[in-house]
Amino acid sequence: MASEKELQLYEFICETLTEAQIVFIRDDRVLFANCRKNGDKFPVSCVFAVNKTHEYLQCLSLFAVGNEYSCVNELSVIANAYNARAPRGRIDIDIFSNMVHYRNVACYKGREITKSFVSDFIENAVTELLKLDRLFSGYTKGEIDFETVLTSLGGEGAV
Repeated sequence: MASEKELQLYEFICETLTEAQIVFIRDDRVLFANCRKNGDKFPVSCVFAVNKTHEYLQCLSLFAVGNEYSCVNELSVIANAYNARAPRGRIDIDIFSNMVHYRNVACYKGREITKSFVSDFIENAVTELLKLDRLFSGYTKGEIDFETVLTSLGGEGAV
């Protein structure tokens, strides 16, 4: 059973997504907001949720970065450069399917629950997901070269 605090967090998630015009499906039973692809505005699917067990907000996303296995090494280096320098959020590359797993969490234990806390979390996650989608998509399509991706992540010298 969700506490009043958790229900308030979930409502702030839904309000923030609605205000940002990001289409989502509510799952009030497990406090998930499932954002499907919203076209060009937000072309990445993700889930925003209240994790009652560990008392944190989370954003989880999984998206494809191409079907070529030839760039797995480069994708791994890009993921490491991102993880070494990103202030929030982490990514993993599934080398067997060329999928990016993105996760971001923000602990709410012992915090005052405000809409700005939730809005900042969602804004950061959406910004990062859009950046990652653009970079990985551009790289795997050959529109952006490896060095440019690393530089945009602050990863010069990461190779």
